[in-house]
Amino acid sequence: MSEIKTKISVSEFSEAYSENKEALGFFDSNLWWDPSQKACLRPQPDFDAFYKSLGALFVKKGVLTLAECLKYDENAGNKRLKEILAKCKNLYGAMTLTADAFFLGRDITKTVDEMVEARAVIVRMFPRTHRYSFDKNALCELFSHLNRRRIPLMLWHAEVSWGVVESLLAEFPDMPVIIEGNDVKLLYHNRYYIPLYQKYKNLYLETHNLIIYKELDFLVKADPDRLIFGSFYHYNAPDTAMAPIILADWDLEVKKQIAHGNLERLISGIG
Repeated sequence: MSEIKTKISVSEFSEAYSENKEALGFFDSNLWWDPSQKACLRPQPDFDAFYKSLGALFVKKGVLTLAECLKYDENAGNKRLKEILAKCKNLYGAMTLTADAFFLGRDITKTVDEMVEARAVIVRMFPRTHRYSFDKNALCELFSHLNRRRIPLMLWHAEVSWGVVESLLAEFPDMPVIIEGNDVKLLYHNRYYIPLYQKYKNLYLETHNLIIYKELDFLVKADPDRLIFGSFYHYNAPDTAMAPIILADWDLEVKKQIAHGNLERLISGIG
């Protein structure tokens, strides 16, 4: 009987880890470009440098959000996002919308369709930061359109109440709702989101802040099809979100689902 190998060198581990990253083909749902570089873990001199860094970090594809949309002007940011997507074929976009369009008489569904045509595949909304009501009745036209086209809505759970999230899940069952753990980690609210995850098949969870002990293992047993990989790069290092998936004791196919397959399925479902 051959001897069981119980030790591995740092170089061997690093090589195997990199090979596994490459094999899983990570599709990052949560890339950010912030030219101010504030709070960025790996500052980049410009967008081109940021874009080139993705290859070295083993990010094969990504959904990009522009900090300009959150911090300054979402309309100018969405326009800039369309320009980037036209040049970067392995990137998709996360458009940012506010309730202002309704007040100003703009056709928000037309905006959505134009952005989807430009390869935006997620809608983001920040009602607390942008100071508008997230009442589903006030925004029913938008949510109904997202529901018809099966366009995912991504929310920071600190921006809305869990009661509002549940009402969206119940009333718009064909609109995938992706909850992301910024800027308060999901583990502080697991009493709320675990029952919702078990009840509603249109609730998805972005993974980078699912860091409570055995949390991902529990969710994989519950339903691995609704876990969406994201890293929050370039504010965070992608490896902090990749490692729990690469090193987990799951079947390879489950790892591939989370790394890229689930997000690809959501995008393919947009009508």
